[in-house]
Amino acid sequence: MKFPFKKFVATLSMVAPVIAMVVPGGDVIAPYLPSILKGIADAERTPGTAGQTKRGYVVEIAVNAAHITNAAKPGTVNPVLVGEVAGAYVDAVVGTINLARDAQAALPTVSAPLLIAATS
Repeated sequence: MKFPFKKFVATLSMVAPVIAMVVPGGDVIAPYLPSILKGIADAERTPGTAGQTKRGYVVEIAVNAAHITNAAKPGTVNPVLVGEVAGAYVDAVVGTINLARDAQAALPTVSAPLLIAATS
């Protein structure tokens, strides 16, 4: 089962910042998170594209952002390290979203809202 795209983006926006705090080196990519998250969402919009290709697209965005940072202020950040951390981050984010999707798929279908009556 695949998440509808809007649900994927909503889930991404909720879990991604938290994951950045626990991925080793997450602080290295913190300045690039908005670009990385947009890259993940953009990559997810491309049907039929392999996961590794999507991951590479997002890593390339992060590395390019690091190069731009270094162009403005040389030696600020190591683009290779940014790429490595961004790759681990993408794996963690997508893995977490897939766990949520799979957990949702395992839940029973409820056809009507459940009402819980208060007893006095």
